[in-house]
Amino acid sequence: MKLRDHPLISPSWPPVWSQTTDRGTRTLTGEIGTLKYVLFFNALSVEILLVIEYGTHFVGRLIVESLLSAKE
Repeated sequence: MKLRDHPLISPSWPPVWSQTTDRGTRTLTGEIGTLKYVLFFNALSVEILLVIEYGTHFVGRLIVESLLSAKE
């Protein structure tokens, strides 16, 4: 299954890709780049950070909507 098609992820797909430099913040949208890293803060995290390479590195954030209600 593709990540974008997963029912827990699809509401926040595609993420906005951001890059912060000394010249400001640059943002991109869409299914672009090559996935390099997936970051979780803990196993129950409702936020997933994705790092892609698109000429340089950009970070995108996915929210796992269904886990928000499961934590309550």
